[in-house]
Amino acid sequence: MKDGCSCGTQSDCNELNGIYYDTSDKQIFVLPGWNIGCSVVEAILQSTLECFYGPVCLESLLFYAMNKIGMDSWKISRFRRGAFIQSIVNELFLEEWMINKSHSLFYHACAPIYCSYTIRKENDYIHTTTTILGLFGGLTILLKPVIQFS
Repeated sequence: MKDGCSCGTQSDCNELNGIYYDTSDKQIFVLPGWNIGCSVVEAILQSTLECFYGPVCLESLLFYAMNKIGMDSWKISRFRRGAFIQSIVNELFLEEWMINKSHSLFYHACAPIYCSYTIRKENDYIHTTTTILGLFGGLTILLKPVIQFS
């Protein structure tokens, strides 16, 4: 996102949506209250319908939607023209998943106080055998005086 919010660490990143020239970042029209974000559902939940209540905004939206966008925009989509919405939802409305790995940015975003790790070791045959022999040896030493006095 433009404001530095990372979808990798926050799911509620969003910014105002608009209508753009083809694939450039030049915006033709801003849709007030309508957001784009990490996922379509999160963006819609954080949006308002204020544009649909204003006649100027609604007319501009209809003008650009009818005259500028059209069905040719499907050429750049990985989803076919007749794709079911369910199949698009199953793919989270994502055209392309871009991975930007930056451990230092992730570390600074999370801001941990300290880091630690745990090594989990499974008991193997030798460890189990030596533990059982150790228990028998310890019990023999402890019980030897008790048995002698009985």
